[in-house]
Amino acid sequence: QIFTDMAKRNLSSVLVEGGQQMYSTFLNAGVVDKVYLFTARVRYGAGIKTFVNISRSYRLKKSQVKKYGSDILEESYVHYK
Repeated sequence: QIFTDMAKRNLSSVLVEGGQQMYSTFLNAGVVDKVYLFTARVRYGAGIKTFVNISRSYRLKKSQVKKYGSDILEESYVHYK
């Protein structure tokens, strides 16, 4: 319903910020076309997985990598199989 309403308003892009469950839900729905993934060199414990319970097959194709200090931003396009 949200995407239908967005299309009626000529909106074609939305930024999703959340946690691993939110990201995974959008990937499983097949509505993600680009991912921005920040990685920091500093780790606290083992860290957490970015995506969980993915039922849909996809691959990420990196388009750009940028450094911000010691942090890295990877921009990747999502290709569903």
